[in-house]
Amino acid sequence: MCGIYGIIDYGKALSLQDRYSAMSTLAYDNMLRGTDSTGLACLSEGMLPAIYKRPIPASRFYDVKRDIIRREHLARPILLGHNRFATTGKVNYLNSHPFTCGNVTGVHNGIIHNHKRLFKMIRRKAKTQCDSEIVFALMDYANDGASQLLLLGEIMGSNTSAFYDRRYPDTVFFPVQDNPLYIAQVKKTLIFSSQAESIYMLCGITPFKSVSLLPNGYLYAYNVKSGIMKHSALLPALDLFTRYV
Repeated sequence: MCGIYGIIDYGKALSLQDRYSAMSTLAYDNMLRGTDSTGLACLSEGMLPAIYKRPIPASRFYDVKRDIIRREHLARPILLGHNRFATTGKVNYLNSHPFTCGNVTGVHNGIIHNHKRLFKMIRRKAKTQCDSEIVFALMDYANDGASQLLLLGEIMGSNTSAFYDRRYPDTVFFPVQDNPLYIAQVKKTLIFSSQAESIYMLCGITPFKSVSLLPNGYLYAYNVKSGIMKHSALLPALDLFTRYV
């Protein structure tokens, strides 16, 4: 298992120091789910993603003495974090999350058993050894909401992810397939995590007052500018890869 977490703060509820403290709190709590590597994607409309990742535990990644993250990147409204527990692929920089595939940048928690067959289905080659990469390759291959749902349904295994697609600049997507994802929201600011405890801890120092568990089996689309979360039911697998391999 891995841990995913992050902050979406178009409401500008958190200062830079609060953002760093919140991300480190989320990351430290998610060390229960993985310490092989730590990563962070800093995202904003109209800008290329700023990716930070190291094959080190979160306790070293978020050590202020290391000064890994640039302040201007931390100020971006979308922060996606990841703690890796390696299952497929060596522990190194290349196999660390976040991954960017074309327009899509994201983090994943779960194990995908048919990633090699899915790469063949969309006629793309993997750039890493990590099974998680296929989630974002599929979402980059998708050309609309219906194909997103169809392709996510082809995944065999577990997939709870957070990803940003530059073609949909107002939206962060959360497929929730088997693994837990907790959220807390105030107006246009949202925090999410695989671990609920860290969000409860943050409720004492941030505007967040309650924590919710997102129900399983849906693709959630969070509009970063309105603060509205919509969801669509994920479709059952149709075994599309048999047409291609």
